[in-house]
Amino acid sequence: MLNDILQQHWLSKSESKAYLATLELWTAPVSKIARKVGEWREATYYILETLEKKWLVKSVVMNKITNYFAISPEELLEIQKWKIQRLMWAMPELLALRNWAENKPKVSLFEWEEWLKFLYQDTIKKEGSEIKAFLWYTNADKYLKRYLNTVHLKERQKNNVKAKILMPITMKKDKWYEPNDNKKESKNHTEIRYISDESFMMNNEIDIYDENKVWIMLYGTNEMFWLLIQNKSIHDMLVALFDLLRKNWDA
Repeated sequence: MLNDILQQHWLSKSESKAYLATLELWTAPVSKIARKVGEWREATYYILETLEKKWLVKSVVMNKITNYFAISPEELLEIQKWKIQRLMWAMPELLALRNWAENKPKVSLFEWEEWLKFLYQDTIKKEGSEIKAFLWYTNADKYLKRYLNTVHLKERQKNNVKAKILMPITMKKDKWYEPNDNKKESKNHTEIRYISDESFMMNNEIDIYDENKVWIMLYGTNEMFWLLIQNKSIHDMLVALFDLLRKNWDA
């Protein structure tokens, strides 16, 4: 139990064991502390050096031999109080840094094909949510088509995640997605509106979901990568663009 408590205060398991052993022995050389904790002498020496840098043990030379002794539990408590006090003093600056960072877009680039499953799962993990997507699947990789049309579609329905999709009218002729979308259960979760090819000048996919996420996908076999942007302003801007286009085109 004492080990667990000490590990909550920025000590590793080996550091907490060495501190407790040194406290119990009062004053002892490295060899004796090493036997107490069941570690090699060299490893124990390194651990004690680390504890000394953290002010938890001190060293003293006695008869030309370096001995170590632990600070008292009362001193340990005072150190933790002092650390908390310093943290409280720094809190306004820390909060200011976080607020500044939260307003910056967070961008992640994925290039490994297996990340597809992770990223598509991210769009449907919130039950009852909604995805807004610009889609063009003509040059989609076969692996992607199979995954989306089987596994992902079923999981999306299970999580009751609805998708509103804008596609070029050419995609009405594409049969890899359409059959499943014609099923009653799919229609309850998917709404597709088609835009004239001349007005729909994109060759890949943009997914807008959650409250602040935009996923841009290039999924052709020869240019497969995915860009995830987390930023509410960018998310809301694309939602407004999507809603504007959707409003001005018939289903």
